[in-house]
Amino acid sequence: MKKIMIYIAIGLIAVILVVLVVSLLNPLRKPDEKIRDDILKITPIGMNMEEVLKVIENKKSWRLDYVNDDGGYTIYGQGGAPDIYVGDKSIEAQIGTYIEFGYGMPFRADVITSWGFDKNLKLVNLQVITEIDGL
Repeated sequence: MKKIMIYIAIGLIAVILVVLVVSLLNPLRKPDEKIRDDILKITPIGMNMEEVLKVIENKKSWRLDYVNDDGGYTIYGQGGAPDIYVGDKSIEAQIGTYIEFGYGMPFRADVITSWGFDKNLKLVNLQVITEIDGL
């Protein structure tokens, strides 16, 4: 009986370690700036809006949230700084979700990317934001 308990304990520790390692290796856990750099490699500045939409469609884990033909995306000012509007048109997509633990509770982290385009539909900039919400 004692041996069985030891095997169960070792098994549980092994499972916890595997889950921890896999979770830490999740590329969505990188800082937003690093994720932005990765996305710029597949949707570089100057890329056409239609091409960016095709990239989003081809990524099975990405979800298109909206296409805004009336304005760019917003970088919200912090500490009293004014908001900055990027582009004449924009696309927003959720590129993934993961569970983040804080204060002993699980939280859902959504990684959102916004692409801003000029009037010629060329990519001028993009931002990545990780939004964390309670479950």
